[in-house]
Amino acid sequence: MQIELTNGAAITLPVKRVPSLRRATSRDIRAVEILGRGSALHFESLDLDPSVPGLFSTVLTGPEWLAELRRVSGQRSSAAKAAAARKNGRKGGRPRRLR
Repeated sequence: MQIELTNGAAITLPVKRVPSLRRATSRDIRAVEILGRGSALHFESLDLDPSVPGLFSTVLTGPEWLAELRRVSGQRSSAAKAAAARKNGRKGGRPRRLR
């Protein structure tokens, strides 16, 4: 199965190495739907909705891959988040937690 990312990179995953897809037929794989903004896939005939990072992590194991996942996952941002952070900063930052 080949997955093309928004940055243009394409990654080929051997379906037989993904435990949840081992019994999938070629027809099952071709009938995939992309969920949301591409963060997950939907296989109707298999009743399966794996996340794209989850699929990668089943094939690409090891500390380097996991460190990269943590690094990339921490970079989620949006214009709304940035605006809220600026507005909150003008007010003196995040309020202190009351105990």
